[in-house]
Amino acid sequence: MTRLVAAAVAVVCWPSSLASQSAQLASKSGRIERALVQIRAHNVDSAAVLLEQIINSSGRNSSERAEAYFWLGVTTFYRGTDSAAASAFRNSLQIDPFVSGGGTLASLDSTLAVLWEREQTLALCGEDIAAWLPGEARARGEGKPMNGAARHAEQRPELTTIPRLRYPDQLRQAGIEGHVLVRVIIDAEGRTEPASVQIVASNDHGLEDPVKDMARHAHFSPAMSAGSRVRSCAIIPVDFTIKR
Repeated sequence: MTRLVAAAVAVVCWPSSLASQSAQLASKSGRIERALVQIRAHNVDSAAVLLEQIINSSGRNSSERAEAYFWLGVTTFYRGTDSAAASAFRNSLQIDPFVSGGGTLASLDSTLAVLWEREQTLALCGEDIAAWLPGEARARGEGKPMNGAARHAEQRPELTTIPRLRYPDQLRQAGIEGHVLVRVIIDAEGRTEPASVQIVASNDHGLEDPVKDMARHAHFSPAMSAGSRVRSCAIIPVDFTIKR
């Protein structure tokens, strides 16, 4: 996906195993780690009890609670209740729509991975279509497929027309920088569907209106699948930095 950077004048550019993933997620919480030990030992009932304790005792929107719901989705799936797993995933995504874990699930069970991807796509895009998350900085901003439809697409959407991104004077003069993630649905002609523009993450509300205005007027080369242009969803990162 494209990474957008606003300076004094806008500058724009188009931006494992269970053990290893669980270690990363558990770094914030010994309680999560204890639950993951039970999952690795295939004691899913014990893991579920520990995870439910975390959910009931953690702060309403804490990252620990989001992780607990994520792993509760895994345990309930292995207890044979797909609908309960999907519900736990939705609860996790309501707290943090960017909870990591898709790579782990793919290594555990392909059906579980598809279930997670569908719920994340619905949480971020509002519908189950080909979708891309922001790429890693080292990947020069290239989008990361969110689901199977995106992985199988021949071409992801590419930004072709970039409206000027306004840096709010008050924030710029105060030296306030920021990072915003905006969701857009792109139609088969490469146009942003105006009603789809939504801020999904921001560290300053004052930066959001310029980003939404830019996104509504952006134009893309559309995603391609099976030789045809298709609607798609993209999460676009926008950085506001001050040249010094």
